[in-house]
Amino acid sequence: MADAKKKESKYDLAIIGAGPAGLAASVYASRYKLSNAVIGPELGGYVSTTHLVEDYLGFETITGMDLAEKFSEHAKKFGAELIQEQVSAAERQANGRGDWVLTTWTDRKIRARAVLLATGTKHNKIGVPGEDKFEGRGVSYCVTCDAAFFKEKPVVIVGGGDSALKGALHLTEFASHLYVVHRRKDFRAEPTWVDRVKAKQNVTFILENEVTEVLGDGKVDGVKLKQPFKGKDSLNVDGVFIEIGSTPDPTLANAFKANIDDGNFVLVNDCQRTSAERVWAAGDNTTNSAMFRQIGTASAEGSVAAGDIYEHLNDPKAKWADKGAVSESTPVQTVVTD
Repeated sequence: MADAKKKESKYDLAIIGAGPAGLAASVYASRYKLSNAVIGPELGGYVSTTHLVEDYLGFETITGMDLAEKFSEHAKKFGAELIQEQVSAAERQANGRGDWVLTTWTDRKIRARAVLLATGTKHNKIGVPGEDKFEGRGVSYCVTCDAAFFKEKPVVIVGGGDSALKGALHLTEFASHLYVVHRRKDFRAEPTWVDRVKAKQNVTFILENEVTEVLGDGKVDGVKLKQPFKGKDSLNVDGVFIEIGSTPDPTLANAFKANIDDGNFVLVNDCQRTSAERVWAAGDNTTNSAMFRQIGTASAEGSVAAGDIYEHLNDPKAKWADKGAVSESTPVQTVVTD
């Protein structure tokens, strides 16, 4: 019993997720004198796995890892406790205040007056034979993490958004040849990234086509295509990088009984409030910011949430529905992933 008590920590705000939304919220919460903990297995979130960031104000060019480190250092300097763990359970306490108690995967207990869900998203899969079998053995969802393993080897990247084209540009620095497979005729990525990739000599674009199977024996040695390309229905490659967007994991939102849409995105109002009392959400996992999932919008949502959390916790007469309740009738938004 003594050990369990020793492991329990108390805060005004528990932030689940250590990406831009969570860390930005932490900085504002600390300035509002709200004690806070940022809980997440990877400080910086997906930012830390991004090759280059060139669209975040104040940094013309910076690696994702360096930017993630700056975010984390900023939050820590202002007073956050950074806890590199995963939250596995949540329950509301009948203690008169309705505090939330979170349990991490090491059975650590974290009690908080308010919770911010900033859990981001998980990479989408293309769902073809061989994809799961060869994950980690040629199939990758992180260009920054794995590009260097394919030096002077042919690889393919699947996708047509910013993440795919940024990843493609990075891969051209290592691969002997890169195939970019996209199911549409046009790219959704910013033209700047498309032009940069097109300027590389070791790239072939295969448009209006799809990978239908990952081939190999122990490790990847090729992929099958839906439509023949130059008379062949397969490509000989050693690596397959999949960059077709991402969707949230609804597990924690469901644990808090926060309403989500049919894409598993947490429904929030303008103040980032969810349908669950004293639970806010911010970042890529929410329905706000016109679903424009960027570092800037995630940081903004986290900042907005922190301001509303401060006002709510310091108003003894505040009611959860005062600023517009979130309900199941909130319009569902359609999400395009690639």
